[in-house]
Amino acid sequence: MWLADVAVDAVAWYRGQMRTAQLQSNAALKLAKFSLSGVLCLSMGSVVPFLYPHYLVFMAVEQLGANMLADLLVAKLGTIEPA
Repeated sequence: MWLADVAVDAVAWYRGQMRTAQLQSNAALKLAKFSLSGVLCLSMGSVVPFLYPHYLVFMAVEQLGANMLADLLVAKLGTIEPA
């Protein structure tokens, strides 16, 4: 997912729609976002079934909660420029 996301930015860079510094910043921030999201999904996913074993709660907390939290934390580091 990270590689595909950075590839879209690379196309924008190639077309001249993005500076090299923005491309590097986006790649680093997206790497942090996807890495943090994966770690949070694994950690929350291993705890949630023991607290309340319903599949909808599992999906909401493990996927939505972890991704939202990762987005919030990465937003403190910088802004990902749209492509």
